[in-house]
Parts: sequence; structure tokens; C-alpha cells
Amino acid sequence: MISLFADDGTPVEYVLSAGAGTASAEFTANETPETEMSAYAIYPATGASMENEIVYINVNEQQNYVADGFATYYPMAAITADGESYTFENLATVLSLPLAGDAAVKSITLETVGGEGLAGAASVDFSGAVPVLKASAEGASGTVTLTCAEPVQLSADNETVFNFVLIPGEYEGLKITVATEKGGTIKYTPAFTLKPGTIKTFGGAMNVTAAANCWNLIGSFTAEWGSWIDLSESHGVAYSKNIVFPEGNEFKVRNAEGAWFGQNDAAKVYLNKRTEMFVDQANMKVAAGKYDVYCDVAWNSIFIMNAGTSPFSVIGPKNDWENDIQMALEDGYFVAKGIEFDAGDEFKIRTTGTWGDYEIGFDAAKDITGTDQAQSVQKLGGQNMGVPTAGKYDIYFDLGATNVWVMTEGQKPF
Repeated sequence: MISLFADDGTPVEYVLSAGAGTASAEFTANETPETEMSAYAIYPATGASMENEIVYINVNEQQNYVADGFATYYPMAAITADGESYTFENLATVLSLPLAGDAAVKSITLETVGGEGLAGAASVDFSGAVPVLKASAEGASGTVTLTCAEPVQLSADNETVFNFVLIPGEYEGLKITVATEKGGTIKYTPAFTLKPGTIKTFGGAMNVTAAANCWNLIGSFTAEWGSWIDLSESHGVAYSKNIVFPEGNEFKVRNAEGAWFGQNDAAKVYLNKRTEMFVDQANMKVAAGKYDVYCDVAWNSIFIMNAGTSPFSVIGPKNDWENDIQMALEDGYFVAKGIEFDAGDEFKIRTTGTWGDYEIGFDAAKDITGTDQAQSVQKLGGQNMGVPTAGKYDIYFDLGATNVWVMTEGQKPF
């Protein structure tokens, strides 16, 4: 069933009369319209209204899991030129979330980090050549929940895809909560864009297990310690970005063996610095806000950084040993690219903006021999690192292996 609109904005329902299951169909009005018809049509028909070339609809906040597909409320709209033929445009985006693991999924909730509207009250603007779907200023929802009629058992070997129908737009990121029969898993995504009429797939299957089997963050704001935020782990660093910590939060970090790491003095949980963690110590706390969290899994240290800030930076003569060049996490390495050095220039890697805490330099017992190779470093202190030849270099830091690579610009360690 579709809705066409009378000139006064009244929706008139038309029901499928021929062409079911094909790309072209015929629709017939339940009742003969009493007024002239506008040029606009909308699907689904339920609850739509029109005013001044704007059609108001609702994109479901509560959605149902459909194996190998998505529910039938995907919105479409059309503009007619002859009053009889309508070619419908897809208005929304299908977001595909692949999951793998050994858990049985009961529901999945998406929540926008920046408060943008994923669903709920929306409008379709017909004033242009192509109708455009937008979240309404009031009544839009930043949360969408997909519910499974029966728990869906995941497989460690094959991905299971869960599809959401969402309003297009630019989003700061998502908090994804997967509720299972034995708890929940939470993951945060980076910023992304949803384009109308497309399928957006997050790369790589999110791992969801019946019990935590990796480094994770668990606290009073993760379903009262009943769910956990999975930390992606690579090259000795476990991390998650854009985590929203509410007021009054308390949390710990848990590892694959089930050890719970806290702080012997919760007041010593620092922002933008290193905090040492200890097994079975007090819960940690931070001020309400949005943070990137990095754990050094070898040294049981945690860095809680303002969102978008790296825990490590390069400092040297090119920045007067004062202004840090931030390193970004890339493929599990911390990287600073395109740094120009003169022959003999020295540098160190340090915790952002501070000396005396987690400085990375050469082990005094090791030779400093050129570039394009792994260099052994110490966790703390050590000698300045250097380059023998002037040029631009990319600096790679492997936190887990305690190695630094000084690479000619554009080259990678492996």
C-alpha cells in the first residue's frame, strides 16, 4: 500500500492490485479522491501527512530482525510527471552489521554518540528533483533497537548479518550494544556517513562471545556491570574510541583470563596521561565526557584520552622539543608521517605533552644503525633516537613489541 496526497495534504491510500513481486506494479485507490491529487507518493503509507511539499513520516525505532534481508518498512518516495506513473526513490540507508562468535543474539541497539537522529520523526522534502529524507528537529531518535523473535545463534566461522533501516546523514559514531543470553557486548565506531539508497557495511565482523574473551571495559554504565565494551587488540594495545562516560561512572578493565584491573587510588586516574592498573583494586572513575581509551596490555597501563587525542607523540628539534607531533593509531601501530629531519637530528616518543612518564628512547646497549629497520627501545627513558640522513620519514611505534621503525616516507615496516 502507498499513499498519494490530495492538494489539501490529505493522504489517499492506494492498494496493490497487480504486479506483486515484480519491479513494476499497479495500485488502486480504496476510495475515489474528491480533490485534485498532488505529484507526490510515499511508502509505507501508514501515518504519513503532507504540508507545503514536505511529507512527514516515521522511521521505526523498534525494528525486527529478518534473516538475509530487512523489514518491509524501508521508506520510498516518488514524484509523478503525468499523474499516473511514479518511479520510487529509496530514501533511507540499510546499515549492515556482520557478527561472528559463539553467542546467541537477542537484540542489538544502535545509539548515536553525537545525538543525531537515526530514526523516529522524519520529513521527506519534495521541493527538489529528488525527494530527500531528513531527521526532524523534534521527535527524531538517536537510538534504534533490532529485536530477534528468537535468539540468533552466531558462528565463529561464518558471519551473520543484521540489517537496520536508518535515516541518512553524517554521524560522529555509534555505540553498538549486542544483548545475548549471557550478557552483552558494547562497541564504539568512528565517525561515518550514511547515503540514501545505499547499503553501508561496517568492515570486519564484530566478535560476540558468550563470555568476555578479550580485553574489555566493564562498569556501572555498561548495563550495571552486565555488559562490557570490547577493546580491539593489536600490537600490544587494546583500545576503543568515542566512549561516552556518564556522570558518576565507575569501571574496571578486564582481560581474557578474567582478571579485573583497577587503581589503588581512584583519584590517580589521569586524563591524557598514563595510569597504572592493578589486579583487584578500586574501581576507576573519570569526569563525564567522551574519551578514547587505550590499554597497554603488557604493562597493565591505561590511557584515557580526550576523544581524538593520541597517547603518544614525537618530539625533537624540529618542534623545539616542546610542540608534540601526535601519532595516530594505524593498523595497530602508532604512526607519525612526513616528519622532515636534518642529518643527525634526534627525537623521542613520549606520552602526549609530558616528560618523565613513558618516554620511549633507544636502549643504551643497542647500536643505532640507520633507517628502514626495527629499532629496539626501552619503555621508559633511554637515549634519543636519530636519523643519519636528511629527509622525510614516517615513524612507526609498536607498543607491544617495544619497537620503533624509522621509515623513508611512504614505506611501511612490513
